[in-house]
Amino acid sequence: MKTKKAFRNPFKNHAIRVSGTPDNPLFCAVDVCASLGLEHHLLRFPAEEVVLLKTADRNGKKRELCFLTEPGFYRLIFLSDHPDADEFKNWVLREVLPQIRKTGGFTTARQEEETFLPCAEALLEILIEQERLNDRIERLLSQASLTEPTSINH
Repeated sequence: MKTKKAFRNPFKNHAIRVSGTPDNPLFCAVDVCASLGLEHHLLRFPAEEVVLLKTADRNGKKRELCFLTEPGFYRLIFLSDHPDADEFKNWVLREVLPQIRKTGGFTTARQEEETFLPCAEALLEILIEQERLNDRIERLLSQASLTEPTSINH
């Protein structure tokens, strides 16, 4: 199912039109270029990173717009000298890629929390239940020692 929406990107607060699906988003090339201060008509991309979509403008006039696949979107960011693009590039080069090389994947602190928090909660529940069972065992042993017959010495 295709979605079409605009989102605020970290580059100059420009709205970027997004189409496609959550798994395969498509980013409007004109919007991305404008947010990064790039001349979109001067850029060349591999054919598999560009998609032409028919859209309607505000007046209902149909036209084709150039959208970039996710790899094309990242390629455009890496071509830019914009300070916000530099910040993104530094994050990818200093954090994302080294973590992928070291661990085989990349997760954010939030993703780790979402993964480990349910496990920690389940472990806590197990420990609480174990403590409850230990208390019950102690009570039962205590009751058993009170009800045991005492031996009479002759």
